[in-house]
Amino acid sequence: MIQGNFSAWQRFGTLAALSGVLLCPQLAGADDGAVEISQAGALAGNVTPGDAPNFPVTISRAGSYVLTSSLVTQAGQAIRVTAQDVKIDLNGFTVSCNVGGGGCGLDDGIEADLQRVSVRNGTVQDFGGDGIDLNTHSVVEDVIARTNGSVGIRVGNNSHVDGCSSSDNTQAGIVAGGSSVITENIASGNGTTGISATNSTFTGNVANGNTGTGITGNGTFRGNSASSNNIGLSATGNSVAVNNQLVSNTSVGLSGPTISFGCIGALAYGANVISNNNGAVLATATDPQVGGSCNVQISANVCHRDLVCP
Repeated sequence: MIQGNFSAWQRFGTLAALSGVLLCPQLAGADDGAVEISQAGALAGNVTPGDAPNFPVTISRAGSYVLTSSLVTQAGQAIRVTAQDVKIDLNGFTVSCNVGGGGCGLDDGIEADLQRVSVRNGTVQDFGGDGIDLNTHSVVEDVIARTNGSVGIRVGNNSHVDGCSSSDNTQAGIVAGGSSVITENIASGNGTTGISATNSTFTGNVANGNTGTGITGNGTFRGNSASSNNIGLSATGNSVAVNNQLVSNTSVGLSGPTISFGCIGALAYGANVISNNNGAVLATATDPQVGGSCNVQISANVCHRDLVCP
């Protein structure tokens, strides 16, 4: 267990996000202005124009939507969004595929074709593809995504993923496009990477027990924790990594970029706690004109029992 940085854990109280305790449903009233979606309504169809009976529920108009019951599809996708500027409040309920029915296939649970879609406050689980797959400028907040056949939560460029838990998915926990903000999420027990994004900001996340790298990409990594992964944190270039805790990872705690041309893609790092890994390795430059490492230590790291400490 990582000691010290518990911001993401605290957001979930007593680890309810990882223990199967669901968020408490808050039923919407008719005067809330949001279109209500229930299991019965999904089977009846006509939630929006063009929505056929049964699943998936098709949301073809901009606006706000709220679940008033859990949704269980016997085969395939649960919600497909074909409009932009859509807000979906799961309202504490669960959206799932009945794996016993054998028809979950490779479909995503909630999928959006266009930009500016948000999904909040609920659980998405047991789909054959991604749990949630949204386009650019999207928001996923306070969502539990677990036991999906591909990625738990996937968003496009310029998106926000905040306060989510993504666990036990076959592939990655959270994958975000460029220029995204990933804050106070928990990614655990996923089949590949815990959290991945490019040119993004990673703050206060916890990655634990993922088969591959806990947190990977490039950008700013601040106040994250990674333990019991293969690699704790892998910065692929043009990055800053400060105040992260990288503990008891199977391979290395902190991996920097391999630099082969000038100082392009260097890593500035400092004030990280790197402990009980098999080493904390930062790649060095191979361009003879550079003559040494382009990675820059901006303050001291704290290391305990690592074979190599930056």
